[in-house]
Amino acid sequence: MNICDRHQEVVSKLDDHEKRIGNLEVNDAKMGEKIDNLIKQLENLTAWIKALVMLGGTSLVGFFFWYVQNK
Repeated sequence: MNICDRHQEVVSKLDDHEKRIGNLEVNDAKMGEKIDNLIKQLENLTAWIKALVMLGGTSLVGFFFWYVQNK
C-alpha cells in the first residue's frame, strides 16, 4: 500500500464521517423541535387536568353544602 493510497483512504473516511455527522446534526435539530412541541402539549394537558380537578373539587363542595342544607 502506497502513502498516496493510504492518504486517499483516510480522506474518503473523513468525508464519510463528515456526512454522517451532518446527518446526525440534522436529526438532532428535528428531535429538539419535536421535544419542544411535546413539552407545549404536556403543558396544555396539565392545564386541562388542573381545570378538571378544580371543577370536580368545586362540585364536591357544592354537593356537601346541598346535602347539609337538605338534611
